[in-house]
Amino acid sequence: GNVILNRNPYSWHRCSGPEFIKEAITPGGISFSFSPQLFRQANLDQFGKIVEKIEEWVPQDSVVCELYAGIGIIGLSIIHKVKRIKCSDVSSFNLRAFERAKEKLQP
Repeated sequence: GNVILNRNPYSWHRCSGPEFIKEAITPGGISFSFSPQLFRQANLDQFGKIVEKIEEWVPQDSVVCELYAGIGIIGLSIIHKVKRIKCSDVSSFNLRAFERAKEKLQP
C-alpha cells in the first residue's frame, strides 16, 4: 500500500520531534496544529487572505455550517463574529487538532 498517503496511523512511525507542527494562518490569528495525517493548504499566506475575506463576507451574528471543515481553520477564525457555528468533516484525524485550536479560544 501507499505508506506516504495512507490514513492508517500505524502505517508510519514518528522518529523524533513534536507530534504536531503549529502554524498561524491569519495575522494575529490563533495557531493551528497539524500532524502528518492532516490536510494542510500548500500556500498558507494566500489561504490566510481567503479566510480574511470570508470573515468580511459572513454577516455579524449569523449561523454558519462549515462542511469539509478539516481542522476548523475557517470556522474557528470567524467564531467571534457568528452566533453559532457547526464544523463538520468525515476524517477522525481532524478532531484532536480541532480541539487543540478550540481550547486556545476558551477564556
